[in-house]
Amino acid sequence: MNSIRELSFWLRNSFFGKVRLRRNLPAALTLASQESRFFRLILGRSAQTYPELLEPYHLIDIGCGSGASLPALIESLPQFQSISLIEADGGRRYLNLYRRRDQIQAQVESAQAHFPQSKIQYKIADFTKLSPPPDLCEPQASLLAFCSYPFVFTDPCRSWGLPDRFANWNEQVKTLQDWRRSLNLKKLLLLSVHQGIDEKEESLRQLQEIAQVRGTFIVPPDEWREYWPSPYEAHVILSEIT
Repeated sequence: MNSIRELSFWLRNSFFGKVRLRRNLPAALTLASQESRFFRLILGRSAQTYPELLEPYHLIDIGCGSGASLPALIESLPQFQSISLIEADGGRRYLNLYRRRDQIQAQVESAQAHFPQSKIQYKIADFTKLSPPPDLCEPQASLLAFCSYPFVFTDPCRSWGLPDRFANWNEQVKTLQDWRRSLNLKKLLLLSVHQGIDEKEESLRQLQEIAQVRGTFIVPPDEWREYWPSPYEAHVILSEIT
């Protein structure tokens, strides 16, 4: 079955996903949209809990999905120096015939129009295969990586139709560690959101081999059930990559 998912992923992103079926981009999601409201809650609570997140950082969103996190990143972390959205499955197509990469592009172009002096960009790629953005080569640069619901286990990865190789949380964290060491970054923080206690515990186990865990907090589903479908509590972890 994994070989079938590999083939499907390749066809989606290297063949069918290359074809644009809609002339215009979709409407950008705003802070009022259901997805963005979830990120607004998580990121707003994170900034209140950990004030150091309000320092100037280059931001990256690993596995950004539709890019719905972008309005909340801008609102909750206004001192950002640049923002990069990264998504591996950009060729995934929605029922309205737009691709995921179309929605991400719409998010980025809307943000660029509102913040023309800011560097906001996106990349369709596997994060573990990426080189660091040029901005991070600046002396004493600081990076804040955000990752919402990474695939810690293979079952959620498979339910999205993705190959098992994308259940690679440990590899993503090690990639961040490689960036930290090769670029001599001043600081590299990782803010990650996990679904349920099992994913949180497994994530902590992997993180403690590579990072210093600064703290965790829980957002219960009662706070966001009306606009986010998961029945599990959201566990937010702040770590510093060493």
